[in-house]
Amino acid sequence: MARSPLAQLAGRVRAGEDRQTAPTESDADLLERFLTRRDESAFELLLWRHERLVRGVCRRLLRAEQDVEDACQATFLTLACKAGAIGRRQALSGWLYKVAYRIALRVQVDAVRRGSQEKQAGEQCVHHSPDPALRAVREDLRSIVDEEVSRLPEKYRALVVLCYMEGKSNEEAARLVGCPTGTVVTRLARARKRLRARLARRGAGVAPAALAAALSLPGATSATFTFVQSTVRAARFYAGGQTAAAAVPARVALLTKGALRTMMLNHLKSVGAVVLALCLVGAGSALFVYQTLAADAAPPKSEPAAARPARAGDDPTVGRVAAMPEEDKKNKDDKKDKKETRPKLEEVVTKSFKTGKAPTLVLELFNGSIDVVADADGSVNARVTKESQADTRAEAEEAMKNIEVAMIQEKDTVSITARRLEQKSWHRSEGASAEIRVPPGAALNLRTSNGVVKLAGGSGRVTVHTSNGTVHVKDSKGSLNLVTTNGGIFVTGASGGVELKATNGPIDVQAEKALVKAQTSNGSIRFTGSLIDGKHALETSNGNIVLTLPASAQFRLEARTSHGRVVSDFSGGSKESAERGSLDATIGAKPAADVKLHTSNGSIEIRKK
Repeated sequence: MARSPLAQLAGRVRAGEDRQTAPTESDADLLERFLTRRDESAFELLLWRHERLVRGVCRRLLRAEQDVEDACQATFLTLACKAGAIGRRQALSGWLYKVAYRIALRVQVDAVRRGSQEKQAGEQCVHHSPDPALRAVREDLRSIVDEEVSRLPEKYRALVVLCYMEGKSNEEAARLVGCPTGTVVTRLARARKRLRARLARRGAGVAPAALAAALSLPGATSATFTFVQSTVRAARFYAGGQTAAAAVPARVALLTKGALRTMMLNHLKSVGAVVLALCLVGAGSALFVYQTLAADAAPPKSEPAAARPARAGDDPTVGRVAAMPEEDKKNKDDKKDKKETRPKLEEVVTKSFKTGKAPTLVLELFNGSIDVVADADGSVNARVTKESQADTRAEAEEAMKNIEVAMIQEKDTVSITARRLEQKSWHRSEGASAEIRVPPGAALNLRTSNGVVKLAGGSGRVTVHTSNGTVHVKDSKGSLNLVTTNGGIFVTGASGGVELKATNGPIDVQAEKALVKAQTSNGSIRFTGSLIDGKHALETSNGNIVLTLPASAQFRLEARTSHGRVVSDFSGGSKESAERGSLDATIGAKPAADVKLHTSNGSIEIRKK
């Protein structure tokens, strides 16, 4: 598969030039990983990357949160089934937008039929406006705009979604879709002109500024850990055609089935139109040939048709029209078989090290996951799996030789690294994943460039860095320093110092007696548990913040949001200021914990456990 300049740069960086500034993989690369290797981490990253867009589209049409959740999950399961049929994978946002809109529209119709839409809207509406009439006008306009955007040609729709709904710059959009920046500017101008003309014909003429506002998506809460895990797990079954085995609600399965059936019908209509055109062309050519041959002498009856020499005027397409679809089908099947049968090799390297009760493990991989369990008795047991895949077995073997695994012990420090010896060729892929068992007191320093990191148990200090992947930590009682560039962070059963940073993804923490600092650019932050004395901070640019503490908690609170409101179950502060998006309060007689909650686009909730 052809690689973009950005992907090539990412490859060079991951090879060792500068790991700290590695750009993210493109949507096309992630889809390729999911299709060829059934790489769940690739699909999970796609989900985190586009979940806010999909959820925002669904929320524009639906009111009940469960309806939004079902439509969102059905959209990603449809992606799992149709990933191989997407033509412009680098512009995945536009494809997801159209699928999400159609599924949400189906859910909306079902809700109206149930007669519960108005009731659910009153109970669970997430949009707040002081003027119900103004809110209705805005929602009606956005509904019309969504419908017209879904009807735009793909080359226009993809850029509208990227630039207006996802907030990409023209330069970023140009890089993603693989065209010059000037082309992006021109297409956006044409898209706006088309939209305004169509809206005017429907009696909804708007100014350019109003159109831009209508195109922007509402703030959407990020996906929960349960939603992500269930969707990724089901995607594996759906991608393999095992829909019956996927553990998803019956309603989600029906929505996905309906979306796939609609796509199939649309495809059949397109194929039917092509076949009809070919038949018409064939009929016209046959008539022309018949008229030409009528002027000539008829060939002898004994002369086989296949042996008759070609004459001037014969149409070379006559007699081959019916054979073309079968030939194309064979070529397509051959390509599919070749893709599915690309040689894939694995090699496992294992080693065990005798250590004390609190060793240090330094682990660094590339293009692979890390799974660590802290239950070993005085030893570090490592299992590293090298993987390669290419067009031929020889190329796959070459890729396997390009992976060097080193395992070294110096006193109580065990260092394990997997690195690429040379710059890889783009017709193959290689990487390494690890499964490690360590003593409960081990201090961990874990790094991987593209992969999920999982840790269970332990009481030692933990540092995790991953470029593209989620981080899952369970029942770790030591201090945590977790960083991911693209992915979420999920922590349960922790205690002590917790410092978390995500660039694109949510943060969900359950911890007791913790000192918490959590920061993400795009995603929600949730904390449930108890806090020790000290300064705590939960900050996000785009997402909600939910802080759940014991009813007896005592703390000083500073809550700020630019676009949203603050809701608190604890008494203190001004209700009027909370409605304006800020709240300063002192909870309890002797608070020793300072809590700062900041978000730019989202609400803040402080709840009693």
